[in-house]
Amino acid sequence: MVWLAAAWFFRSLAGFPKRSRCLVWAALLPGAVLISACTTPSASSAGAAPQASPGTGCQLTVSITATSGTVWGSVTAAVSGSTVVFDGASRSITVPCGAKVELSERPTDSTDWPFHGWRVGTKTVAATTTSAVVTGAVQVLAIFVPAPGVAASPTSSPSGN
Repeated sequence: MVWLAAAWFFRSLAGFPKRSRCLVWAALLPGAVLISACTTPSASSAGAAPQASPGTGCQLTVSITATSGTVWGSVTAAVSGSTVVFDGASRSITVPCGAKVELSERPTDSTDWPFHGWRVGTKTVAATTTSAVVTGAVQVLAIFVPAPGVAASPTSSPSGN
């Protein structure tokens, strides 16, 4: 009968959080092996995205609208007292986690391909400048769109340039 009660007790612990189960086990069977096993990440937290600590490196990726090899603008990012210019279709840099990044745009051809807005993560911003606090991997898209009546891809000039 004691074994049945003990089996029920230990099976009922399965519904408790891992930390609580470890405290019960530690009280019943103290030992370094048990304690170290209880401090390792559980399977449920092992798959979670890691949270970056302030001051460590986080990734900022800036993509700019491009068609047929033509990039339709550039982006300047000001972070931690320095500036970085993004002028290719996509580029990633490492910035200090927790840093605020100020972003501004500059169209290659403001008449034919004006700036339309930003997508910062899942947020859409219509202003010509925006900012973001980088706490992990951040994706930024600078969106340039063709003006009405302008072809969606560049055409070559008669001189071939």
